[in-house]
Amino acid sequence: MPSTSKTEATKSILPSSYDIISVKLTLSNSNVIEIKELVASLEIVESIFAPVIRTSMRIIDGFGLLTDGHVVGGEKISILIGRFPLDSDEAESFKLNVVIAEIHDHTTPKPGLQAYSFTCLSEHAFVNNATSINRSFDGTITDLISNICTNDLNTKLDNIEEKSSDAISGIYPDLKPYDAITWLLRNSTDEGTPYFFYETIQDGLQFNSYKQLNDKEVYREYNNSSFYKSTVATPSHYNEAKRKIIKMSSELNTSIYELIGKGAYSSTVQTLDISTKKYTSVNNSYKESFEKLNPRGKMFSDNIQFNNTQLVNNHKSKEFFITKNSKSFKGRNNYHNVISNSISDKTSQFASLSFMGLDIFVYGDFNLAVGNKVNLQITKSTDVNIQESNRKTGMQDLLLSGNYMVTSIAHVFDGTEYKCDVGIQKDSLNFDLDSEIKIGSSQNTSSSILRNG
Repeated sequence: MPSTSKTEATKSILPSSYDIISVKLTLSNSNVIEIKELVASLEIVESIFAPVIRTSMRIIDGFGLLTDGHVVGGEKISILIGRFPLDSDEAESFKLNVVIAEIHDHTTPKPGLQAYSFTCLSEHAFVNNATSINRSFDGTITDLISNICTNDLNTKLDNIEEKSSDAISGIYPDLKPYDAITWLLRNSTDEGTPYFFYETIQDGLQFNSYKQLNDKEVYREYNNSSFYKSTVATPSHYNEAKRKIIKMSSELNTSIYELIGKGAYSSTVQTLDISTKKYTSVNNSYKESFEKLNPRGKMFSDNIQFNNTQLVNNHKSKEFFITKNSKSFKGRNNYHNVISNSISDKTSQFASLSFMGLDIFVYGDFNLAVGNKVNLQITKSTDVNIQESNRKTGMQDLLLSGNYMVTSIAHVFDGTEYKCDVGIQKDSLNFDLDSEIKIGSSQNTSSSILRNG
């Protein structure tokens, strides 16, 4: 795979440049061969909702690697990609070790040449599929997940610190390690926010709450400006290009219909303790403290009502039924004892995060990772005549601008450029939905809007 040529004195003059330093394939007989010249394109994907990194590479093979190398899957690949950025004296790189999970999309573009794709995963994904857990457990959620990573997945949790004070006891009911961790995550909460178990290229396996992620500083501000202010091949231009949104798209997914049913606004938790025969029913409503990313405005208006009831008071929109057994472990909580106090808030927060999502394409960034918080400054797409009318409110698009959480990244190396397809989501708005609505007023009727437009 050729390196990009956008370099000057060994430094990259654009953040779309990169150098494939090595792609080493370890064969089943332990021999190691260099195959970087066979790699036509490469994509590395990480997601805050996935515990494993997925790597895809397109191979153009002219000497029979599959046959002569006995390559059928399970072989290990070590990838090293890097560059020297123009605005820094330190090199940036990815060092990634993966295992071939699938060989697919085989074609013969011309005689003597074959093309196919490798889909590769982190090695602990294979260990996960080869392992089941059916033992008892006792401890905090953090300790239990760390223990599964070390003893069952043969890897390690890279950010170990005590984040959950409630110890629980129980039995894993014959689960794969990933499934056991997902099962435990249902019980973990940090001030009403959910936890995520995921893997990043730079930092490995992570276990963080939404609160912890949001408490981080904004990683970078991006904009959709059409013009550059700096001269090409200067550090200032390089820095400006890092913040540029090349393309942006979204299905928005602002579905109030879906969010009502998911319990984003309100819900009821009903519990029955079979050891004491005690039944409780607790109504829960959306908490303003959940507006983590853009605290200026929640994701719904109090003026929206159904059956003459505000969204936060429709408690039957989502019901949780939990069976508890408080006396099953003396002095300890069992699995369900803890979840009854957190499931409503967590569900509401998790649903709120999917309130609005965007896909943005930016130039390649070796340090961007899922879990980062980013800020978007988006310029309005508005007719000049409307902007000059008395309804002018500024050029910033308040709907799309604001803070977002990075939830997925596809690092794409296509043979010419390095770009990132970044999925971002937010739980709130940059303005108050219950503030005065200017459009539709007596001064701005729909007919006048059409005339001005």
